Amino acid sequence: MGILDSVKQFFKTKDELIGTWQTRQDTETQVLWRCSLSFMEDGTGKIISWDLETVTEVPTHQDLFLWNRVDKSTILIKLEQESGWTKVVYQVELKKKTASQTWFQLKDAAATKKGFWNIPVALYRSA
Repeated sequence: MGILDSVKQFFKTKDELIGTWQTRQDTETQVLWRCSLSFMEDGTGKIISWDLETVTEVPTHQDLFLWNRVDKSTILIKLEQESGWTKVVYQVELKKKTASQTWFQLKDAAATKKGFWNIPVALYRSA
């Protein structure tokens, strides 16, 4: 499947956020910490993080979250145990490192933020 086909398939899904997004393996942050967010179609999700100071692949932190679509690039999101929702305006961009390495990048649309929601770095998913 070519890049154009991947992009078309990505935007044909019911919601572009559905699936698992994670920190990229070739970033400085990834050396110390790794995180993934999984968005489910029913408005639930799971956030998992690993502290890489330990050698184990067992997650060091897991939380459930809830989310609701507001418009094309805005969601409301909160940890399951919290009462207040956070409004996140986000953007998804196609990022290409090499001919064989292409990702979709998920991050807050605000130019002052590099991450997404309560995660300090952007998240990625294969294209």
